[in-house]
Amino acid sequence: QGLVFLCSGYDKPWLYAVKPTGEGDVTESHMAWKLERGAPLNPSPLLLGEDLYIVSDNGIAQCLDAKTGEVKVCPTPTKNSAPRRGQMDDQGRLWFGSMDDGESQPSGKLFRLDRGTLAVMDTGYVITNGPAFSPDGRVLYHTETLARRIYAFDLDEAGILANKRLFVETEEGAGYPDGPVVDQDGYVWTGLF
Repeated sequence: QGLVFLCSGYDKPWLYAVKPTGEGDVTESHMAWKLERGAPLNPSPLLLGEDLYIVSDNGIAQCLDAKTGEVKVCPTPTKNSAPRRGQMDDQGRLWFGSMDDGESQPSGKLFRLDRGTLAVMDTGYVITNGPAFSPDGRVLYHTETLARRIYAFDLDEAGILANKRLFVETEEGAGYPDGPVVDQDGYVWTGLF
């Protein structure tokens, strides 16, 4: 697209698409498009091919045409289930979870977005966090916060999950695990709240 995507941040959230050429004040001359309605306070743009994905601060996912900024129909999670943070694997697939809006029913899912196709990869979550990947990309870690569990899955090159297993469960009263991260040595880290 030859564009740089910028979020204005707090106060008045806007998403800008700017042509990265020129000198001096290029505000008007190099602005390809600007999104005002639905732009996130916390930046989250993700470019996949010709599509730019954003998630607003209230959990509404949008898909934009990256060249024009026009809102497109994009795959979305199920009703009463807000999208959560996501992570890309080394094959360019976006993985993210959803959670029950009421934080009580296991309606949350683990999704994979691959070249515009949304697939449900696992179900039964109340509050999801993660995912994260091992350094070699062959293990996916995903958290069920309310149950205080982090699961591990085998992940193949085609993006198929297998062998779901309990990786760790925190003791009651020790806190609830947040989204995991994996360091370069393969150690899994998470915060507890």
